[in-house]
Amino acid sequence: MKILIYIAILLINISAASAQDRINIPHSYGISSNYEIVNFDSDFDSIPGFENCCPEYKSGNGFGFNAGAYYSYNLFKLFRIGSNLRIGVFSGDYNVPDTALIIIGNSMEPAEIEHELKANFIRLSFEPFVQLMITNRLSITGGIGINYLLSKQFEQSEILVKPKDTGTFENGRRIRNEQSGTINESNSLLYSLFAGISYEFPVNKSGTLFLAPGVFYSSQLNSVLKHNDWAVSAISFGLSLRYSSKVDYSTPLAPAGID
Repeated sequence: MKILIYIAILLINISAASAQDRINIPHSYGISSNYEIVNFDSDFDSIPGFENCCPEYKSGNGFGFNAGAYYSYNLFKLFRIGSNLRIGVFSGDYNVPDTALIIIGNSMEPAEIEHELKANFIRLSFEPFVQLMITNRLSITGGIGINYLLSKQFEQSEILVKPKDTGTFENGRRIRNEQSGTINESNSLLYSLFAGISYEFPVNKSGTLFLAPGVFYSSQLNSVLKHNDWAVSAISFGLSLRYSSKVDYSTPLAPAGID
């Protein structure tokens, strides 16, 4: 707890030392990237059009990465609006334990197997957001994600787990029902809500260039599949490089008609 307090005090001190009046920085734009820890929450037993004897795919996890452009406009002194445009990939694995009869010698014996499903996606995302400045550098962001799935691919199989050194399926191998392809009967547009916190570190003396790390959480509003539940959520660790156009009000304009 003390460490968190020390970090908060440090961030506030840095912010005060490099304070800039946000009303003088109307526009900010740049590039960003995010590493995602992905979670699947679902309720289906097979990919539509592909036979499978898995009891049920309930939860899975994986990773993702995206990169893109950032823009914001300073609507009020402590309030911004803006958007992200990103392209990225994310994937996740399901591993569901089960039992089955396998061939050991000349007899059928019970064994432990695993239903494995790997899903891979490519998406293009548009993310309008609002941003509240807690300090001159620390901000809270919330928005809506509109995600178009450019690619939806999967691979699935059944793997013999135990016994480890003996036994096969009826095909003479320790793996069966290998299938892959496009995820059918799925939604191409996925909608999500996201929120997070970020901090801008100035990297030049003029206070126009910033490096902004951040942490965000997103939760999907609709399902990957049209007729079954398949939700996606993620914790993202991001880094953006932002340039802010700065208006200099230190020299007042001369009244019209006066040289």
